[in-house]
Amino acid sequence: MTGQKRNPFDLKSNDQPSDTMDIDDKKPGPLEPKKARDYLIAFTRRLENNLDGASFLVGEKLTYADFALFAELRRHLLLQPEFLRNFPLLKSWYTGLS
Repeated sequence: MTGQKRNPFDLKSNDQPSDTMDIDDKKPGPLEPKKARDYLIAFTRRLENNLDGASFLVGEKLTYADFALFAELRRHLLLQPEFLRNFPLLKSWYTGLS
């Protein structure tokens, strides 16, 4: 793969959000690919670590967190349909809510 850039949205099983992930960033507009990838990894890990096996971000039922993430993912998917291509758990979660 010499000469090819790694897709910033490719997910490996041991990926974790970067230490520089700033959830208090108030700048409007689309996220840069590295930051968006960090968020996708964090939400994937949150779903994976949901101890009760529920299909929601927090607890056993739909919450504001689910609505907020769904709305954000929808916006990105409208602009870039392959946005969740490398995040099958998030894609499944999104499809289940839609």
